[in-house]
Amino acid sequence: MTCCYFIPACISCEKSHGHIFSQFCKVLRKTTNKLTFELIFVFKLKMLILSSCRLRRQIFLHIPLAFFLSICVPQTNGAKILFIFPLASKSMANIFEPLVKGLAERGHELKVVTPVHFEIPNNKNYTELRPVSSDFFSQDYPDPFEIRRQSKLFSFPVPFIVKGCHKVYESAEFRNLVNEKFDLIVLNIIYNDCFAGLVHKIGSPVILVSSLPPPTSFTQIVGNAMPSSFIPIVVLSDGSDKMNFIQRTKNFLYNLYMIPVVDIWTRPPMEDIYREYLGQDLPSVKEIYANQVSMILMNSHYAVTSPRPLLPSIIEIGGIHCQPAKPLPKDLEDFATGAKDGFIVFSMGSIIKPSNMPESVRLAFVRTFAKLKQRVIWKWDKDEGMPDLPANVKLVKWLPQQNVLGHPNIRLFITHGGLLSTEEAVYHGVPVLGMPVFVDQDANMHQAELLGFGVKGEILDLTEEKLEPLIRRILEDPRYMKKAKELSTIFRDQPHTSLERALYYTEYVIRHKGAYHLRSGAMELNLFQYHSVDVVLFLLSILLITAFILIFIVKSLLRLLFSSVKIPKRQGGGKRKKT
Repeated sequence: MTCCYFIPACISCEKSHGHIFSQFCKVLRKTTNKLTFELIFVFKLKMLILSSCRLRRQIFLHIPLAFFLSICVPQTNGAKILFIFPLASKSMANIFEPLVKGLAERGHELKVVTPVHFEIPNNKNYTELRPVSSDFFSQDYPDPFEIRRQSKLFSFPVPFIVKGCHKVYESAEFRNLVNEKFDLIVLNIIYNDCFAGLVHKIGSPVILVSSLPPPTSFTQIVGNAMPSSFIPIVVLSDGSDKMNFIQRTKNFLYNLYMIPVVDIWTRPPMEDIYREYLGQDLPSVKEIYANQVSMILMNSHYAVTSPRPLLPSIIEIGGIHCQPAKPLPKDLEDFATGAKDGFIVFSMGSIIKPSNMPESVRLAFVRTFAKLKQRVIWKWDKDEGMPDLPANVKLVKWLPQQNVLGHPNIRLFITHGGLLSTEEAVYHGVPVLGMPVFVDQDANMHQAELLGFGVKGEILDLTEEKLEPLIRRILEDPRYMKKAKELSTIFRDQPHTSLERALYYTEYVIRHKGAYHLRSGAMELNLFQYHSVDVVLFLLSILLITAFILIFIVKSLLRLLFSSVKIPKRQGGGKRKKT
């Protein structure tokens, strides 16, 4: 739909009323549910409302403006959307929550299969299914510390996922979703392949959401293979977009290895599950995704995870969960504000249980914290405290992490290095000390070191003598804080927020009935065809054959030439006689 260009405005004035624009924008959003990027762009034109206009003239102008904009911007009437991410940690769910709330505010009818409860105020069109609680991840997930001891940075816990899938399918309410019609399905791409059968039964277009930058084995679903020469796979601890020959070789082999691993090892058990509950005639996960997936929303941002070559069907939404800090609870506010030398926050995320760390490591933290001038807020998963807890340390079981990171008195964030926590640190401009454990955390903290806003340590062999210098290096060198603030400015400097982008493209897929025009021809190519390896081999074979023929011709000509020249033989081979 073409956008209007006629906008009534006060012509005699020069400055806009920012607060009036803000309030009117909120009203217009609630009344039309059709506010898109075009509307925001047009509405922000300086000619709209000007400073010396009287209030009654402003109100008069808003009426036709709202009318014209409401009929000119692309419209998406209330759609019926199904969200499926029952197997997700609390941090994974943080990616979905802003999108769910944003779509609910726009008047869409939502059914959300989730392990955590979302507060959706005054929305009658919102239904929540919770066949698995959020405790499933925290209680049943394999111990990440043990995974690290076994040197398995990436471990796909098939038994754990199989158990969770059965729990979800045992819910009759979940299985009955196959009898409903939806305009769109939003599916978590990580750990949730077993629900592809339900997706196929419903038959709606699909948007996949990834809480971390997916490798080629995932992005090739929409035909976007990632170049292994400069896009590191997340399980490489020393990966970056600037790799030497050895690193590029490792990265290439990992990418090559992951494709059959996904197709042969991880997906077949998922297919067995949905066929058990929904029918043996269902196609494979790969076939279902190829037919129904329209788009991937990917949690990445070039300021944190380096630039990536992306097709239009992959949208970066890195930092979608990030938001300005809100006031802290009184006990935390008093503790943070009362720290005259600032404070440190220490959190290992939602999956890793800090109480499972080796006792020697816990003692290293306790003794090091006791030596610091700064106060420390430590997220701890046990109700009971520590008998040797220093006076400057406060244990909390629940932590409003973003509100703490946004506090003006914070000096350092000690983190496990999960991507969401890393993005929050960058968003709020806080330097990090990374203690990675598994999956992408090593790569995230390696990137933090390269970008200059963090330092990485090894948690399993941590001692007081190793930990204290790492903490003091960040606290005493202002370059870490300065770099964190610079990255925060870059991270926030976007024409649209990640949430606005996610909302727009979600509704875009709905408006265009799956937006299949975004599909690339690369979807029909395998990895060797995608990178033209077959073409290169073909051209090399022609070159070699041509070279062989030329060499054969030259040798034949030389043989013919030399064989046609007769060399006269010397007569009388004996010695000459003296006369």
